[in-house]
Amino acid sequence: MSRFKTGSQTDEHICCIQYRSIRLLDSNYPSDVLYIWAENIPVDQHKNAKLAMTPKPMFTLPQINILTMSINKILTEYWQEADLKLVGLIMNFI
Repeated sequence: MSRFKTGSQTDEHICCIQYRSIRLLDSNYPSDVLYIWAENIPVDQHKNAKLAMTPKPMFTLPQINILTMSINKILTEYWQEADLKLVGLIMNFI
């Protein structure tokens, strides 16, 4: 079991983790690895910096809600046209 999970790490463990930490401005800061942050602001900063380095053009794809699409398909297959007007109003709130 992880000592960090149970809060029973030793000073040696803490020193080991601190030794492995790296600052953003360090020359050997890796840019192609998985990062874990405890707060949203550093996540957004890292994401925006990575996006700024991405070759252009960039394309933004629209969000697709699979659940809503499935509901629409089921409703249009089994409901009558008069009922679909009401369903359309309801689906605007999902």
